[in-house]
Amino acid sequence: MDAVSVRRRSTRFYYNAVVKMLYHHSYDGILLRCLSNSEAQEVIKEAHDGICGAHQAGLKLKDRLHRLDYYWPTMIADAIEYAKRCKACQIHVDFINQSLEPLTHSRIMAIRSLGIDIIGPISPPSAKSHRFILAITDYFSKWAEVIRLVEVKTTNAVNFIRHHVIH
Repeated sequence: MDAVSVRRRSTRFYYNAVVKMLYHHSYDGILLRCLSNSEAQEVIKEAHDGICGAHQAGLKLKDRLHRLDYYWPTMIADAIEYAKRCKACQIHVDFINQSLEPLTHSRIMAIRSLGIDIIGPISPPSAKSHRFILAITDYFSKWAEVIRLVEVKTTNAVNFIRHHVIH
């Protein structure tokens, strides 16, 4: 690495002599703590499969580590390699690959999931006293259906699903 390259890259780093830590300036202007290789492996293990880990790989895991205010130069490569060594992630990937090979109608229905949400109470109510909104989203097709409700009842939700989703 030549002197010009070192000088250009050094502006992205900050050394705090009081706490004796090296920090990296992110593009957002946030200081990210630089980690050694051993610290990086501990942090990536906790972020990937720790108590709040989500078994994410690649760029998603790198973004998670950035949100935790950590940095090291080989973050993306390390995140990809760690996920490749994770048995739980490999089982999940194998299951997805096996289930998506023959994409028949019954398989699509098996993968399909819906999100249902009730919004409200909305103040002030509408002219017809509607105070709630019932929304359902099909995550497979990204289709959304919405109705207004005066009150939230199980029968309203069942009728909504029956008439707007099933039929």
